[in-house]
Amino acid sequence: MDGQSGSVVRTLAAITVACALSGCNPGGNAAVAQAAQCSMRVIVRFAAEPADTLLADLERTHTVELEPVATITNDLRVYTLRAIGSDDECAAAIEHLRRDERVRSVDIDARREPHEQ
Repeated sequence: MDGQSGSVVRTLAAITVACALSGCNPGGNAAVAQAAQCSMRVIVRFAAEPADTLLADLERTHTVELEPVATITNDLRVYTLRAIGSDDECAAAIEHLRRDERVRSVDIDARREPHEQ
């Protein structure tokens, strides 16, 4: 291996190690992944079954990261929503998502207790 090839390999190895240590998320919003962030679990109902391109566009448009947690139905999914800043910024991001025409509803996922009779 010549000097230039060795340098490229070392650089790629360093990037790989840094990415592994920092928890890089290639599918998420890079700005959110690298900044101080808030996190909330949300239930999102979409106007249609969401595709990867829709999620990527929602993340980019609303500066959030939507990490899939569970599928309830084709159009109803659970995500961990992350946004830059405090819980107030997460709440604002949820409001922005609610106003998006591709989203029917966004609710905070809260543990529910059975009603006593």
